[in-house]
Amino acid sequence: MKKASGILFLLAFAIGTAFFACSKEENQEPSSSTAKTTQYWDACKPSCSWSRNAGGKPANACNISGTRIGHSDNDKSACDGGVAFACMDQAPWKVGNISYGYAAINMGNCGDCYQLDFPNGEIMFVMKNNTGNLKEGAKFDLMIPGGGVGDFDALTRQVENSGVSNPNMGVKYGGFRGACGWSYNQTNVNCVKQKCEEIFANLPELKAGCLWYANTLGTDKASFENPTVKYKKVDCPKELTDRY
Repeated sequence: MKKASGILFLLAFAIGTAFFACSKEENQEPSSSTAKTTQYWDACKPSCSWSRNAGGKPANACNISGTRIGHSDNDKSACDGGVAFACMDQAPWKVGNISYGYAAINMGNCGDCYQLDFPNGEIMFVMKNNTGNLKEGAKFDLMIPGGGVGDFDALTRQVENSGVSNPNMGVKYGGFRGACGWSYNQTNVNCVKQKCEEIFANLPELKAGCLWYANTLGTDKASFENPTVKYKKVDCPKELTDRY
């Protein structure tokens, strides 16, 4: 009887251990998942610039000309008539075959980074510096100039300050792509490029970030039209921490 009891005990222990291991594995974040992306650029002070949101990793804000002013809670957002804007050097850029940028992301913490793999094979690292009212079930709202001002708009004031009169920012949710025609074709891609050149003529970092979208994602339908990407959380590259 003692021997049988011992066997039963070992069997129960093994089953319990296996169940615990499976449960633990199921609760872990997948190493790679898929998610819808959208895009915006409202030029507002990022939510991660406020100490109550930052979790010890505050994002910088900039003045209307793009000069960093830090992350003081005393600096009112430009979208509320204040002096604090999103920093223009956070518009997407590319080094070799890798792109970098920032995004509004409602999961995780301020300063978290993710690798995004686009349908056309392009790879982008993004850092969370904002949260927001993400549309269409998206998990990443990429900060792309010309992507639409969304619910708020400090960008028009910033562009007018640069010397461009009566700038047309396109569709509220969709920006230049919406204004040019939502679907992918070369005519619409070229239209987006033209608007990038005209609206951001005197703001080179915003113009470059706007053109990044047309040149990097404007290669096929799946990448141009609010692409679904493969994503995974990664350690933040220096390229992003330096501009955060």
